[in-house]
Formats: sequence, structure tokens, C-alpha cells
Amino acid sequence: MFDWVEDVIDWISGGVSSAWDNTVGTLTSEAARSIFDAMFNWIFMTVYDAIADIFTWINESSADLFDLAWINSFISLFHNIGWILFACGLVVAVFDTAIGCENGRADIKGTCLNVLKGFFAASLIT
Repeated sequence: MFDWVEDVIDWISGGVSSAWDNTVGTLTSEAARSIFDAMFNWIFMTVYDAIADIFTWINESSADLFDLAWINSFISLFHNIGWILFACGLVVAVFDTAIGCENGRADIKGTCLNVLKGFFAASLIT
């Protein structure tokens, strides 16, 4: 008997819902989208700037590391050790070649290549 009341209420609620979706709903979804875009951009730039600052600090601190006196002394120590090892290897190579010449098994080409390799290795230390 009062089915028409239910139909009227459904028709009114459908109209209000449609009006809401076409006006206020669209505005609120666009506003929410722009707010979330702004928040995402802010979070992304904050994280990106923090990572960039960390890498900049690492780069600057590693460059400043070689200005320290004790680091230069340490590098100089390994430089000297490398050249001392090269000199010792050169003396051993010369004596090994001399002993090989007495026995007829001298390899002067191989010895020269090994001396050249040792020179390159000592030069690469510093």
C-alpha cells in the first residue's frame, strides 16, 4: 500500500546521490588528488634531498681524508715499501739470470718482462 513512498524515497536518494557525485564528489576527489600529489612530491623531494646530502657529505669527507698528515705518512710508507720490494726483486732477478747464464738456461727476455712488470706494479702503488 505504501510502496510508492519507498519509490519516492529511492528516487530522491538517487537524485541526491547523483547530484553529490557530479558536484561535491568531483570537487572533493580532485582536491584529495591534488593534496596527495603535493604530499607525495614533498615526501619524494625530502627523501631525495636527504640521500643527496648524505652522498655529498661522503664525497667531501673522503676528499678531505687525504689532507691528513698521518694518512699521507701511511701512503708514503707503502710507496717506500713498494719500491724497496722492486729493488729486492730486481737484484734477485739479476742473480737468477746470472746463474741461468752459467748453466745455459738463461731467459733474458722473460727476466726483462718480469722487471718491467715489477716496475709497473711499484709505480701503481702511489
